[in-house]
Amino acid sequence: ASARGQVAIPIEASYGVVGLACARDGKSLFATGMTGLFGDSFTAQWDVESGKKIRDIPGQFLSRLFTTPDGRYLFGSEFKIGNLFDVPYFNTLQVDLSSGATIRTFRQLQIGAMSSDGRRIALMGQGRKGLALVDVQTGAQLWQVSDRGVDGVAFTPDGRHLLTSHSEYHGALGSSMTISVTLRDASTGFPVKELLRYDEPSTFLASDKDNAQIKFLLAAPDGS
Repeated sequence: ASARGQVAIPIEASYGVVGLACARDGKSLFATGMTGLFGDSFTAQWDVESGKKIRDIPGQFLSRLFTTPDGRYLFGSEFKIGNLFDVPYFNTLQVDLSSGATIRTFRQLQIGAMSSDGRRIALMGQGRKGLALVDVQTGAQLWQVSDRGVDGVAFTPDGRHLLTSHSEYHGALGSSMTISVTLRDASTGFPVKELLRYDEPSTFLASDKDNAQIKFLLAAPDGS
């Protein structure tokens, strides 16, 4: 059942919905549902008015989803475990929505943000791989900075800057952390200034570290 003016979309995801993006025309949305503890998931496009599934989208995504303003591409990141002694990582896929085919894979980079014009995507690498900016149409990497690891990223509304969050570990096994947010020049990736810095004194457990990180950033519409 649905309330007046609302439509219930039956997404059968045993472990919750982990990614969601609305088409720019507002007529459909894309959702990723997690069906297993080890990266099993599905992504589909749904009609907003009827709540019916339009089609399945290829990829085992486990992160945020982004669609370009023209509705041509969808971006999402797959979680990869690899072999027994490998460090888990993300691959970001670029899906052509007209054909349903994956046209590019950005290896060991996780989707972070898309510029408002849909022309650039910011991808986060693990550890010191830092941050990369990619041209959506060509797939060319415009720059990559590896001065520090990045936990979250967002474009400013005018596309001229990026906000990035970082976590630095201290003590035995990272028993404490320093969290910071930096403003970066979107044309080079270089830092402009640090906006925020504070300490988290007790992050010994992995769950403590995960909860302390700032993974989602959003710039105010007026760019302040």
